Amino acid sequence: FQLGGELKSFNVDAGLGAEQDLLVGYDTLLSDVLGLSVGLSFYTFPFADEAIAGAAMPTWVEPIVGITWLGPVDVGLAVAWFQGLQDATKGTSFFYVEPSVGHGMDVSERVAVELGLDLGLKLFTGGGGLWGDG
Repeated sequence: FQLGGELKSFNVDAGLGAEQDLLVGYDTLLSDVLGLSVGLSFYTFPFADEAIAGAAMPTWVEPIVGITWLGPVDVGLAVAWFQGLQDATKGTSFFYVEPSVGHGMDVSERVAVELGLDLGLKLFTGGGGLWGDG
């Protein structure tokens, strides 16, 4: 937390710091080789100054769904929608696509090692992003 000094107005008052997150998710197997993940994230900046940030408590929600093929190398694709809840935050809403590849192996009964690579593409919906001003 940035409680004082010159960076306080930039990091906290403008809603760029002191972020609070709540994440809920569920993973299940659809078959022996297919996994499904669903989740919901809630992001807020409760200490932001409304005059600077444009909202008293800038807030976003992000539902996400992903599917993974479980093979010698796991291959997945997740999609999410990051939505601002106030007028001031709606311009930073975006669609997110995240392909992934990874592999895990058990070292012992209680220890596993996983290596993965995720890439992400954000498609903004406003403010002159990839989808224009819509």
